Amino acid sequence: MKYLLLSLCIIVVLSNFIPYIGIRTFHFQTANNEFDGVVIPAKGAPLESMENRFNNFKKRNPQHKDLQLYRTFEKPLWKFWDWGEYIFDPIWWYPYMEKHNDER
Repeated sequence: MKYLLLSLCIIVVLSNFIPYIGIRTFHFQTANNEFDGVVIPAKGAPLESMENRFNNFKKRNPQHKDLQLYRTFEKPLWKFWDWGEYIFDPIWWYPYMEKHNDER
């Protein structure tokens, strides 16, 4: 039993050091869908670019200066190999909100 638990812990820890292979898309938006943005790190659209667009949006629209940005993708906790990202990657630090599909 002790070796099984130790083996599982080793698998969880080591799996978090394996880089993700593929293209992930991360969608963000405000509560009332005034702004939405997409982050695709593998295609050269990093989080910083979306944050800059959001900050520029707030500067051009002073009535929205207090807007909060939310991630619209969940943290599937059963994916233990992503736990390291959930803790250390700022993409996951935004509060979660279900995605609105309202047309503007």
